[in-house]
Amino acid sequence: MTKEKMQTTMEKYLGQQLCFRRVIDSFVNKLEEAKEEEDLENIETFIEKVKEKVAILQNVNENVLSPTDAADTPEEIVEIEEYTLDVEIKLRKYKKILQRRSDTQNRETTDTTPQTSASASQPLDAARINTNASKNNNGQSAPQISTSSTQFSKLPKLTLPTFDGDILQWQRFWDSFESSIHSNGNLTDVQKFGYLKAQLEGAAAMTVEGFTLTNANYTRAVELLRERNGQNCKIIHATMLNLPVPSMSVASLREF
Repeated sequence: MTKEKMQTTMEKYLGQQLCFRRVIDSFVNKLEEAKEEEDLENIETFIEKVKEKVAILQNVNENVLSPTDAADTPEEIVEIEEYTLDVEIKLRKYKKILQRRSDTQNRETTDTTPQTSASASQPLDAARINTNASKNNNGQSAPQISTSSTQFSKLPKLTLPTFDGDILQWQRFWDSFESSIHSNGNLTDVQKFGYLKAQLEGAAAMTVEGFTLTNANYTRAVELLRERNGQNCKIIHATMLNLPVPSMSVASLREF
């Protein structure tokens, strides 16, 4: 690639970098507005949008830095990392706000539930009494009415790690998810897929973003995530890239 073409390509990447930062900053401002208006739906929507754009920006950042030597661009690397960290801190703050307000709404809903449930259960209790009386009077078995229904039971609340596409964190994430959700015979694949999507962030979330919540798509999503993150050769390569470069001293080489 000629020097002029490299310069043109770099200018394109820098332009993309600036564009995505402006979009992210705009979404963060809208997050603040949604917080002031206590609009939980918009808060959740803008959090997802920021996460999507940050994942794309990370790819652009890699394109910006890849043609250059890291030793020649320390300021750029620090500036990129600081910006990404600042956005991540803001996202965590808004996630906590969203969680707190959602919990408050759930508690308020729960507080109003007992009276309704009590009144609704009376016809069923009466029906149960009537069927028992019918059996005693006629000597014939009557159908039993039960108020319990496992198919409508609430899904369990679990604390699971999230996965953002960092291949070095895949095995830890999958081991936890597999034992708690994937191997749980009481859950349908659709329910498992809902749990899976809830625990994915950044690039990992974008990987399965186009899949709708169906039984078949859960299997496809798991296969795709395993293919991209679970291959031993990729994990070994990523691990090697994260190893510190040793100096030429004997002690350093031994530690390496």
